[in-house]
Amino acid sequence: MPDQVRRLILVESQDEWNAYHSIRRQILFGDGYDANHPDDRAEKNHPVLFELRGTPIGAMRIDLVPEADYAIMRTVAILESFQRQGHGTSMLSMAEDYAADHGRSWAVTIADNAAVPFYEKCGYESYNWDPGQVSDDGRQMRKLLTSRCSRRGCRESFKR
Repeated sequence: MPDQVRRLILVESQDEWNAYHSIRRQILFGDGYDANHPDDRAEKNHPVLFELRGTPIGAMRIDLVPEADYAIMRTVAILESFQRQGHGTSMLSMAEDYAADHGRSWAVTIADNAAVPFYEKCGYESYNWDPGQVSDDGRQMRKLLTSRCSRRGCRESFKR
């Protein structure tokens, strides 16, 4: 799929915030979702949308941890009708590029147990990066990042 039909964008406009919250509510959280959670607007946390031909089909948050060499990949969600078509892999790859471009060497996540095979397929390994975070419902994982320049010839895939 050509890069121009898919892109990762920072959430800025009200329409983008609405799409971001709608996808997360629908796929991850249900009716208990808090669209005003302060973490979504924290300075080093970067909510993003994944667009396909200009339509938002995915959402996630990239947390650039100031005191660490990693970015946390949070709440990765693709609309159900677009799942299992490679879009989640593309969105995560673009998010990893963003993290590497911002000086992070590692991507980490707490993967829901059902999502562990997806993250393993994307190159993540089990690793306890936050000893204070223990869950029976998920697994802590990490991936070493390489720069976009070495992987993709520095093609821009991210709209600012």
